[in-house]
Amino acid sequence: MPRVKRGFTRHRRHNKVLGMVKGHQTSRGHLFRTANQEMMRSLMYAYRDRRTRKRDMRALWIVRINAAARQNGLPYNRFIAGINGLGLELDRKMLAEMAVNDPHGFAVLAARIKGEPEPVRTAAPAPAAAAPATETTASATASAAETTVVAPVAQGEVQTEEEKDLEAAGVPEEQPAEQDERPEHGDPQQSESR
Repeated sequence: MPRVKRGFTRHRRHNKVLGMVKGHQTSRGHLFRTANQEMMRSLMYAYRDRRTRKRDMRALWIVRINAAARQNGLPYNRFIAGINGLGLELDRKMLAEMAVNDPHGFAVLAARIKGEPEPVRTAAPAPAAAAPATETTASATASAAETTVVAPVAQGEVQTEEEKDLEAAGVPEEQPAEQDERPEHGDPQQSESR
């Protein structure tokens, strides 16, 4: 029977195992025997936890659905029973996605389950101006938020309905304050002495 030397095959097998546990602590990532044990253990954990992750994700979806359902006045069990009663085939993954990314759609589902009229989608409020809040500016920003852009005027400027009404009434537009003729960037000591 011929002599078989396993040098190349054994090195290849050892290197494969050591490559799989590369980065593990101490001898677990360097010595073959402990590295092999570490590899076997890590593969068992990986197999087990691929199944555990499915449970964990379902639990997370249920928590999200429950939170959104309670915001709409229903506990989780009544919400799921209502979904089944309506004959909708939405799984918990899709319901959780709706709860996070489409709260209005989720509220519509909750309203159907409760037998109430569907809520009306409200537009997001316009951002407030950075000016100090006085009575005139507050009313101006409130009315400006309600106006819509109509048509471009000359040179790409946009005129709102409120500006058109003011122009028709003969009220002069506010002119921008004249800026100082100081250079923006310069010596700070010279700008203080002016």
